[in-house]
Amino acid sequence: MLKLVMLSDFICLDGGFPVPLGPSQKRLVAAVAAHEEPLSRDRLASDLFPETPQWRARARLRQLVFRLHEATGKRLLDVQHASIALASDVEVDYHAALGVLRDVQRWPRTATRPLPDDWQVLRRPLLSDIDVACVEPMRNEWDVQRGQALEAMAETLLRHGTYLAAVEVGDVAAEVHEFREAPRRIAIEACLRVGEIAEAHMRFRRYERLLGREVGVSPSPVIPAMLRAWQSTTSRAGTR
Repeated sequence: MLKLVMLSDFICLDGGFPVPLGPSQKRLVAAVAAHEEPLSRDRLASDLFPETPQWRARARLRQLVFRLHEATGKRLLDVQHASIALASDVEVDYHAALGVLRDVQRWPRTATRPLPDDWQVLRRPLLSDIDVACVEPMRNEWDVQRGQALEAMAETLLRHGTYLAAVEVGDVAAEVHEFREAPRRIAIEACLRVGEIAEAHMRFRRYERLLGREVGVSPSPVIPAMLRAWQSTTSRAGTR
């Protein structure tokens, strides 16, 4: 059975063994597999070979399809006169990950159930080594949806006192959108609530340095205010 690994780097497997594909072949398969609907030949030709005249791009696409048929025994692509789609029996890890994403999005906000199985698959980017125009919107949408779902799950865990899990999920959300403040704030607050005061301050300083170095801005006052309020509360408790 053919399987496509699309989370992180692209790999095509046949019976568990890698299928040797060239860069253009990988880009074609990745573009087709990232979409649920068939893609038109003209769109694929333009996206795969943007600097090439359309007639020549279509010819190069035909050559790519022929070579892919040779490499996979015509089992990978469903090729029609005007469109190309992925064969229906090809297994794709990204499609399975979309199911995990839906489970995370439906996860109850009461946090009374365990975390969805395989939620950490949302840590992985889509096709990080593939550069083709028709993949970029899918990659951006994957990042937005997984980041929002992880952030909401971390917030729920925090509000219901599952602090260590809130830190773990918040850290993964921060990997998706490294400059967003909300997942950092969730993890820092969870650290404070389990008594990891020094860890909370170190996390904030790392985030502050990241923003200053990469985008030249400072965090909002929210996290510093939270740290000061917590320090004030613990100081008063210590003097009683």
